[in-house]
Amino acid sequence: MSPKKIIVDGSNMTSIIGYPFGFPQNIWDEVEELTFICPPINFLPDPAVGGFPEWASLPLKKVNWIFFTKDRNSTWTLGRHHLNPDKREYGSGKFEDEYWSFGNFLLSFPSTVEIRIINSGMIHPYTIGSEHRDENYNQTVFAHKVRQSMLMEIQTRFSKNQQRRQSGNDERFNEDTGTSLEDQNKEADDRWSTIRWMGMKEYLRNNDWVGELDPSEAKVWLN
Repeated sequence: MSPKKIIVDGSNMTSIIGYPFGFPQNIWDEVEELTFICPPINFLPDPAVGGFPEWASLPLKKVNWIFFTKDRNSTWTLGRHHLNPDKREYGSGKFEDEYWSFGNFLLSFPSTVEIRIINSGMIHPYTIGSEHRDENYNQTVFAHKVRQSMLMEIQTRFSKNQQRRQSGNDERFNEDTGTSLEDQNKEADDRWSTIRWMGMKEYLRNNDWVGELDPSEAKVWLN
């Protein structure tokens, strides 16, 4: 089809890897649009991000991440959080690992790639430390946490590179690259500025979702 689209169904916000068993070696090479469908998760694997190509060298133009729920009466959850299972059923309020995974994943795309995050307002309030059931409010809270995780990742990378350079044990970091923390934060801001947050209904009405969802699933949202 045009655009050339890959749909990764059953994605996991905590562990986002690009080399699942059975993937053709060059599957990403000509992809123009990439959609991840993330259903509610019952089990949280350890946070991990990796196995993807350098997106800047590919013709990728759009990335969609759908927090999939069957209808507006269903909230999306991260399942029982493993850090503190004695807390609330839907989480302990300590989701730094999950935000890190997602934020790190978003940072991997150049700012020329449009990113759309769909239906994040349907995330269960407990998983983001909210007590509200307002979709717009919870989407804003979630987006803020993701943005903070991106900035923390930039700070961590910069600190590690500085330590390696000062130690002199790694030749890759022996010379000053001239990239300051401010420059890297600017790159993160540019990346953030191209991310669009939208609800499921808006996405289905205004975007090409062919092959991503079954028409019966879309009908529930559009009626």
